Amino acid sequence: MKRHEFYFARTAGVCIVLLAMSCLAAGCHQIVHIEDTQGQAIAGAQVTTQMAEGSGSGPGPSATTNRFGDAMLKRTSYNDPPLWIIVHKPGYRRRGVAYSPDDKIVIQIQRIIPK
Repeated sequence: MKRHEFYFARTAGVCIVLLAMSCLAAGCHQIVHIEDTQGQAIAGAQVTTQMAEGSGSGPGPSATTNRFGDAMLKRTSYNDPPLWIIVHKPGYRRRGVAYSPDDKIVIQIQRIIPK
């Protein structure tokens, strides 16, 4: 009987993973992986896209990293957008990097050491 108790949860989990993978394969989302300088994943970091200064546009898609340090951002409709990816997490230095159209971007942020 215990075997059937978690059937729905397992099935739903598999469906969600398959849906996410198909969406990535279709090219509508991009994964941004955030880690510290030792390579450890950082959960709860805010990842935001921002148009470059002077381009006349505001913020773009944003997401929060999961426990694996991954955030899924919706791809932009521009071929060569003047975008920045900005990462912010309390206790870490804010970091901005140029947008890259790669499927997965890895960004390292540095912990702030109190004096």
